[in-house]
Amino acid sequence: MKTTYESDASGCVPRARKSLAWGYACPVTSPSDFEAREFAASFKSFLEWVHSGAAAGGRNRNEVVNLVTDFLGEAALERSVVTRELPVFEQVNLQTAIDAWSAEEGRTVDVRGIAIPPRFGPVSLQQLITGEGMPP
Repeated sequence: MKTTYESDASGCVPRARKSLAWGYACPVTSPSDFEAREFAASFKSFLEWVHSGAAAGGRNRNEVVNLVTDFLGEAALERSVVTRELPVFEQVNLQTAIDAWSAEEGRTVDVRGIAIPPRFGPVSLQQLITGEGMPP
């Protein structure tokens, strides 16, 4: 036995409750030319904003990248980054040296960190300078 439903004033027809997609089925209407043009202009403006860098206030999205860029200056983008592996036992000595340097009179240190999503991988100094491939 098939049940038929009448549509309401909006043209919507109720769906059977036994269906996975129960509710109302409403006819899809095409937008007017004005609505389509208005949407296209808004969407184009949105894309221009996203790609202009203004979405991040004209700056890189990651706070730590902004701090590194402010400290090193724009000239840092023209320099090469060279890395050197440090044995684990030497990392303690490096931290001790950094602690001693930062404790000297007249110096202030502001410690910041990066929250890296799982399975994202390590972040390099080159990424901190350029902002490329950084998590938001």
